[in-house]
Amino acid sequence: MTIEHLLTMAPGWDWPEMGDWGGRPFPMINSMNWVRFVLNRPMIHKPGTRMYYDSGSSHLLSAILQQATGLKTSAYAEQHLFHPLGIERYRWYADSKGIVIGGFGLEVVGPDLAKLGLLALRNGQWNGKQLVPSAWIEATTDPRHHTYDLIGSYASHWWVMADERRRPVFPRIYFAMGYGGQYIFVVPDLDLVVTFASTLYKSTFLPMRLFREMMEL
Repeated sequence: MTIEHLLTMAPGWDWPEMGDWGGRPFPMINSMNWVRFVLNRPMIHKPGTRMYYDSGSSHLLSAILQQATGLKTSAYAEQHLFHPLGIERYRWYADSKGIVIGGFGLEVVGPDLAKLGLLALRNGQWNGKQLVPSAWIEATTDPRHHTYDLIGSYASHWWVMADERRRPVFPRIYFAMGYGGQYIFVVPDLDLVVTFASTLYKSTFLPMRLFREMMEL
């Protein structure tokens, strides 16, 4: 298993978050050590062959980042991302061991959600500075696995909208999706970013349906 497998949520272990766990990783949340819980999951596929939505992969990436930098993930993001973007109002929760949650737990206001989309739209540039390498934006928005027909394909922590034949739609659209109906849609060819901030915990996919109707997809 590699970092790439974690980025594409294809580490190979058993993780029924979108199945038996009902869309949220409560077994991990209720464990005493989230990282240990993730690493102890049984392997059922060869790494890199299948993607299942996996907050554990994201949390393990956060743990690796903290180990590598010596900073909390939130502090690293504040230094290299939030401060340059002017994002000041946010909350980002951690597990009981002090690992900032990788798969969820970040709260920002609506305009700041849009800033994250604009940063991706501008290929990592903000006010004339390259905050994120453009090659990273390109690589992480390239679809790697087709996943759920209702959602689309998966890149590296970005989704890519697909049609009924599992092909990327035109114009190309990639997006971030959060629990309860939080979305960032990026449409590079139209120079467009659309965000949704909501509490639609029983209708998480409603904003995506509305966006597809708006785009006539």
